[in-house]
Amino acid sequence: MTQHLHKRPSSADWALALAVALGAALLWGAGLALTRDAPALDSAEQLLWGYSMEAGYWKHPPVPSWIMHALLGAFGPSVSLTYFAAQACAGVALLLAWRLGCEFMPPLQSLAAMALSALVTWHNLSADTFNHNTVLLPFQVAAALAFWLAVRSGSWLRWFVFGLAAAAAMLVKYIALLPLSALLLYLVVEPSARTRRNVAGLAVAGAGGLLLLAPHMLWLAGTGAAPLHYATEVAAAAPKASEWWRSLGLFVLEQCLDLAPLALLLFWLHRRAPAGTAPEVTGSRRFLWCAGAAPLVMIVMYSVFTGTELQARWGSTLCLFAGWLAIDVWRRLAALPPQRVLRAALCAQAALLVYGALLAPGALRLLDFNSRVNFPSRQLTAMANATWHQFNKAPLRILVTDSWLGGNVVANSARPMAVVIDGYFQRAAWVTAEDVRRCGALVIRDPGAGPEVVQALRGFLDEARMRGHWRLPWSPNRGLHQVNPEGTVLDWGILPPSGEGNCTL
Repeated sequence: MTQHLHKRPSSADWALALAVALGAALLWGAGLALTRDAPALDSAEQLLWGYSMEAGYWKHPPVPSWIMHALLGAFGPSVSLTYFAAQACAGVALLLAWRLGCEFMPPLQSLAAMALSALVTWHNLSADTFNHNTVLLPFQVAAALAFWLAVRSGSWLRWFVFGLAAAAAMLVKYIALLPLSALLLYLVVEPSARTRRNVAGLAVAGAGGLLLLAPHMLWLAGTGAAPLHYATEVAAAAPKASEWWRSLGLFVLEQCLDLAPLALLLFWLHRRAPAGTAPEVTGSRRFLWCAGAAPLVMIVMYSVFTGTELQARWGSTLCLFAGWLAIDVWRRLAALPPQRVLRAALCAQAALLVYGALLAPGALRLLDFNSRVNFPSRQLTAMANATWHQFNKAPLRILVTDSWLGGNVVANSARPMAVVIDGYFQRAAWVTAEDVRRCGALVIRDPGAGPEVVQALRGFLDEARMRGHWRLPWSPNRGLHQVNPEGTVLDWGILPPSGEGNCTL
């Protein structure tokens, strides 16, 4: 049985770690919310799915949308909500990782490691999107912490809790199977952990996991397993070897760029650190490397053996333990006073915040460079409401449009709104054709959207009694030039409600 190596963190340790994690989440959330006019694309999608709690959604498992549903109920929709929610996920993940790190090193040194990991841009600037990757961060660490505590204690209850945590991670995103497999790898490489009680504990964990997964599995069976089909489409094999090598190169490049702030600070600290001795190989070190490094190796090996094109975003949850691994392998860094490492990491974080939340968006505005971050979502919402109320006294309850435009309208509305996503009722099970007949709907189509979406929305526009066009004073850039300097033309149509008082949405 692996033994606990350090004293449990005190309440003062918890308070300091919470202050660092919460402070970073609030500052980054505020910085991003104040300098961006629209939610990120995946955040816009979550604003639509969060309208209703379902056992699953057409692209993904349900937990992120459940969280968004709760947030919408508590705070109402807004652009800012998506940025604060995303940063909160990163903050909670880092705080849980700090607690796990306290099992292997003193609390203050683990806090320094947490501050180092916070420099990975997946956990700050790139945590600008409330999507399944960002939400997976805290669930992934929670599962790792629960697993370690279960292995160390052999408690049936803790094994059951691990099973629940593992299932919850799977209900966030199926790719959680990789980091969970890395945890099981620890039982293979660490002889002291392979006790009969721990092997039996896996069965207890499996029972707890199946208990939590059962409703979603039944939903998958009853709905044709749409999320699994979507996952299969995304994880497609490269058509040519050259395409696979290209995806591998882009994947490695993206991870290097995201690790660059941490690497630069480590280089600066290395030049100022005393020499250190090589660490002893222990069971705790093996666990740290299994949990922290094995998932990245496993995803690359999976791609090698299957020919699957690597997506850069798949690395977003694989660098959580970078700070702890750096301290473990770089003994000169471990020899530095943790207070000094913590101060240096916090200063670097402040510089990154100034650049990512202030300087970069400001430069885009000065250059008149248009991207999704400065999409005029408020103006679009004003156009939608004005057009609807020009022809209807009833409130606008239903939109028929794509995820991006629908999410932007919802983000600037006083209450959540039902959206027939991309014109397909199958993608929005909480709204039906009968609801559209009773409540009416505003149809919005971007002619530049994908052909499948354009075709689906055309059917709704053909049925609309009133139709027209808006010109939005914004057009995305392609390189240094805007696609259409005169603005983006959007088609709209109104399906009037059948009668007031019949709408239940």
